[in-house]
Amino acid sequence: MEVKMRQKYEYKFVNVGQDKKDKDYHDVILENSSNGWRLVQVFAPGAGGLWAKANFCEVIFERQVEN
Repeated sequence: MEVKMRQKYEYKFVNVGQDKKDKDYHDVILENSSNGWRLVQVFAPGAGGLWAKANFCEVIFERQVEN
């Protein structure tokens, strides 16, 4: 009988743009992907108002955890 093990993942959340000296989100994605992280999503919270833009974005990464 074959036993299938469930894959496990760990997640990393990186806030970008909260400070002027923050790296660009492109750089954050490239740096983390070279370290084994896979991009899941870039999330920018609503800023309110029709022409308002978000002050920051959150970049979400995942990678598989060895069993």
